[in-house]
Amino acid sequence: MPCMDINGTQILPLILGDSAYPLKSWLMHPFQDDGALTAAHRHFNKELSKARIVVEHGFGQTKARWSCMDKRIDEDMMKIPYITLLRVVSPQHLYFVEL
Repeated sequence: MPCMDINGTQILPLILGDSAYPLKSWLMHPFQDDGALTAAHRHFNKELSKARIVVEHGFGQTKARWSCMDKRIDEDMMKIPYITLLRVVSPQHLYFVEL
């Protein structure tokens, strides 16, 4: 798994989630606001929320750009990565090629 070294500390990739998801080593979600959050926890929650909004906008733009990906792919499971790649790389020339 790729990671980044920041001042000698290995940082693993993380997924940003909301409070509906359980805390996992690879998933960050906000601190639960039980009325006793510290200023640091509130700041963390605010920054995490801003980051999630940026990611959600990115997914929205990607989905709008490649709306062809909304269609169901009824193909052999082994072909789906190739079909997906074809759809993303060349959405204006959508046609299926027998692989």
